Amino acid sequence: MNIDELVSQAHDCAVRHGFWPEGQNLAEKVALIHSEASELLEVLRMNSLPGFSEAEDSLTLGQVQGVQWELADIIIRAADLAGYLGVDLESALRKKMAYNASRSYRHGKAF
Repeated sequence: MNIDELVSQAHDCAVRHGFWPEGQNLAEKVALIHSEASELLEVLRMNSLPGFSEAEDSLTLGQVQGVQWELADIIIRAADLAGYLGVDLESALRKKMAYNASRSYRHGKAF
């Protein structure tokens, strides 16, 4: 699947499942992308829960699966939004990656 197909399939699926009612708030769509990123953070935070070794640096099998699912959810929601807005995401990704490659170390920031 290429990026254009991903955008089309993600948006078509979201429409079929009722995620684009008339008058949809685009800020809500951005918040949903953010919520998926927050779910990814929670998967990664599992190492700090009681019962987990603080010396453990690697992810458990369940966390690896969770990371994969949450990263996929972030991309699916972003592709859905791109589909709604008619954004050529593949072209934008290529341009943005080329621009980022030309930037300074950490883009001149501390982190």
